Amino acid sequence: MYRYLLAAALIVTAQSAVFAGGGSTKATGSINVKNGSSTMSLLVAVDPSASLSASTNLSEFQARGGKLVEGQGNTTFKSLKAGTRKLVFAFVTADTNIADITFRELNVTVAKTRVNRTLTP
Repeated sequence: MYRYLLAAALIVTAQSAVFAGGGSTKATGSINVKNGSSTMSLLVAVDPSASLSASTNLSEFQARGGKLVEGQGNTTFKSLKAGTRKLVFAFVTADTNIADITFRELNVTVAKTRVNRTLTP
């Protein structure tokens, strides 16, 4: 009986240690974003800064950490801290003025594995 109680205590302790490690502040995860549209491009960023949000053209958006994903393409944001990340995105065409875009938001939880998201218009 003593052995069973000891084994159960070790299992509970081991599981707690694993879950506690998932919330570390080390860069542990990534988000893979796939553009689900074949006709539109996707502008996407993770945890955008105020300067990224104020971008007025594509080159500013990309210089400040945003990414452009062509139709059916994908991109990966790497070395993200574990926790909830804000993903902002918008579908655009060649004639879209970036200053006029309203980005949609999606909260994504990052852990020690890759998070896959397919976004559609």
